[in-house]
Formats: sequence, structure tokens, C-alpha cells
Amino acid sequence: MSFELPLFPLNVVLFPGMMLPLHIFEPRYQLMINRCLETDKTFGVTLIAEGEEGQPNTVPSLVGTSAEILESTPFPDGRMNLQTIGRRRFRVLSVREEDDYLIGLVEWLDDIETERAVPAYTIKVRALLERYLKLLTLNAKVTGLDVTSV
Repeated sequence: MSFELPLFPLNVVLFPGMMLPLHIFEPRYQLMINRCLETDKTFGVTLIAEGEEGQPNTVPSLVGTSAEILESTPFPDGRMNLQTIGRRRFRVLSVREEDDYLIGLVEWLDDIETERAVPAYTIKVRALLERYLKLLTLNAKVTGLDVTSV
């Protein structure tokens, strides 16, 4: 099931359970956050795929994490400090602009499938790491480096 979510493209990846403090100073994001505070205190954080943070025409990544506003400290000039926490991952289906900020049509990602895949990836990563360490040790012996003190 898809739904709309205000998007905040940043040069950071937010993970579920991760705290993210934010200082909101741009008028477009002040408006977006004030609207979020009036409703469900949730917006989406996406990594910037193209463009620069704080500039118009940034393109968000197609996967992001919902951010719940835990605390808001407003300043007289409209700026505010937020304490947020990542809640749930989503996929961006489409994006539209409203009042100079982005609204994404999104759907929740099912992390259960990802969790099932983790053990298989863990086995592969461990095998590759063991191979890497053997090659590193072999290289150290050939070059005469002492890797036992590392």
C-alpha cells in the first residue's frame, strides 16, 4: 500500500533505530517540519542521489527511512533543533514538489526478507574476510612485515 510522505534529502543515511539531530533553518524545511509537527511527526530521510544538500533540484535516493520527531526546540526566527529517530525503511515510487520541498509516494519495505538473507551474506563475508586475512598474512611474510603486533 502506497502513501505520501514529506522527504528530506540529506548527505546522510538514516537507519531504523538511529538517532538523528537536525538543525532546520531553510524556510521550505521549516514549513515542512511545522506541518509534520501538526500531524504525525513523521517525514522521510533519503540520501541525496544527485545534487547538493540545501540546493534546489536535488534528487533523492529510491530508498529511505522514516524519521519520527521526538523533540523540537523552536527559535524566535523560525529555525528549530530537532531530535529524530529512524523508524522504518521505505521505497520511493514517485516524487512531486510542494511549496519547494519534496513529497514522495512511498511504500514500506519488508525488512523480514532482508533479515532472512543476512545469514547467507554473513557466511560469504566471513569466507572473504578469512581469505583476505590469509593473503595479508602471506604478503606480510614475503615482505618481512611483523603483523603480530597489529
